[in-house]
Amino acid sequence: MWPFTSSSGSSKDDASKQEEIGKNLPPDLKDFLLKEDPETRNVKDDPSDGPYKFESAKHMKQVHRVLSKLPAKTRKEEYEFENYKGANQLDKTVAVNCAELEYNLYQCHQQHSSFFGRLNLSCGDQKDRLQNCNSLQADGLKVMHYQDCYDIPQCFAIKTFVDAAFVKNFGSLGEKSEDLDRIDQFYKDLNAAFNQVW
Repeated sequence: MWPFTSSSGSSKDDASKQEEIGKNLPPDLKDFLLKEDPETRNVKDDPSDGPYKFESAKHMKQVHRVLSKLPAKTRKEEYEFENYKGANQLDKTVAVNCAELEYNLYQCHQQHSSFFGRLNLSCGDQKDRLQNCNSLQADGLKVMHYQDCYDIPQCFAIKTFVDAAFVKNFGSLGEKSEDLDRIDQFYKDLNAAFNQVW
C-alpha cells in the first residue's frame, strides 16, 4: 500500500489518514509521494513520456471486484484449472505467442550458417523483433491481468486477444514493433478490451 492511500474506506477517512501519516514528513517529500501515488495518478500527464499503458489501480479494483463475486469451484474444476494454469504460465504463454518470430530467427540462422552468421551479424532484426515480441506480449498479458484469470475460457480469451492485438499493431512477424505510435495503439487496444474480458 502506498503511504498516503488506502483501498478501503471513504475519501474523507483517507484524507484524515493522509494528514496523520504525513504530518512529520518534510513538505517536499510529502508532495512527491502524493504526486507519485500509483492509486491516484492518472494515466499520464505528458504524452511524450512514452507509450500509454494502463491505470493499474482502476484495473486492479475491477479484477478484485469480479473475483470476489465468483462462486466457489468444485474440487474437480479447481484441479483442472490449476493444471491448466501450470501448463500456461505467463512465460510459456509468451513463448507460444512469439513462436513464429522465434522460428523466423531460427530460419535466419540456418540460412546464414557461415562465419558471419555464427557471429550473429546477419539476424539482428529478427532477434530484435523476437525480444520486442517477448517484452510486449508479457507486458500485454500483465495489463490484461492474465495471472488472475478465473477459468480456462477467460485465460484463453486473454492470451488470444493479446496475440491478436500484437499482430494487428506490429504485423505477424513484428515488423513494426519499434514504432512508438503502434506501441501506444497496442496498449490502447488492450485497455479498450479490458472491460470485455473482466
